[in-house]
Amino acid sequence: MRLSLNDIDLDDRYFKISRDYIDEGLRSSIRDFGVLDPPVVVREPDRLRVVFGFNRLRILKELGHDATPAVVLPGIDAEWYVRSVLLKCHRNEAGPVGRLKILHILRNTFDGGADLIAHAAKNGLHIPEYFINSESLLTAAMNLPQPLKRYLDHKDIPHKIIRELTELAPDAIDMISRWLEYAPIRVNIFKSLIGMLPDIYDRAEGAGTLQNIAPDEAGGIQRWDEYLFGRIYRLRYPSYSSLKMKADEIVRRYSSEGIRIEYPPYFEGDSISLTLSLRKQDDPEIIKKKIDGMDRGVLRELLDLL
Repeated sequence: MRLSLNDIDLDDRYFKISRDYIDEGLRSSIRDFGVLDPPVVVREPDRLRVVFGFNRLRILKELGHDATPAVVLPGIDAEWYVRSVLLKCHRNEAGPVGRLKILHILRNTFDGGADLIAHAAKNGLHIPEYFINSESLLTAAMNLPQPLKRYLDHKDIPHKIIRELTELAPDAIDMISRWLEYAPIRVNIFKSLIGMLPDIYDRAEGAGTLQNIAPDEAGGIQRWDEYLFGRIYRLRYPSYSSLKMKADEIVRRYSSEGIRIEYPPYFEGDSISLTLSLRKQDDPEIIKKKIDGMDRGVLRELLDLL
């Protein structure tokens, strides 16, 4: 059946489970060949409600189309919906938040079928039991800010990290969402941040300090996540950060004299390395002068940090 886009409720995103971004391959395919896999809508008394095909419909609208081929159903049941969403998950169309959304839809849309839903959630959607067994935890995940949910799905962030996110204070969750709106954060850095935030919030002064982190201090989008990690790491490990600042000051002092000093990451080791640079035109005697000029006490101080 061919439907006018005006007859479809495009604003209702209740059944939206796929990642919230447009694949350029899909856009090109629709531009060149039209919709090959028709969207699915369900007929309700006062509207046609989208079940599958949100991205396809969005592309059609962006490309200026006014109609689409569609599958129109008189209604949907749990068994049909489970089979359909498992197929979409098999195609990797739904991310971790999308899978939680499927569980939420199954529980809130269909009467009965508890065994089917539990089986599908555990063995088909691969949702951990702590989300299956806790309605409050599932609801908290559904209520995360949209920029944050979009990131979690796009980067396939594990459900364990999503659970840790839901357990943060509401203002911390909103803060993380704002950080992501400014610029993406690399996955490993993001995971580290989520692990450090609870300890910072346990200290009275921690929350206020975090809220003062401003993106424009980072020196550009490319440096944002490294800057963010550095700020939060110093808050989480103030003693280590103080030692590192001391060590870096010693390294900078000798660097200006052409001596490179390296110490083990996190001071986990028992030695430091010194590299002296000598240019072709330099007198080799300069090496002896550099060594004699080094402050042994300062080097001892650096070694004592290990």
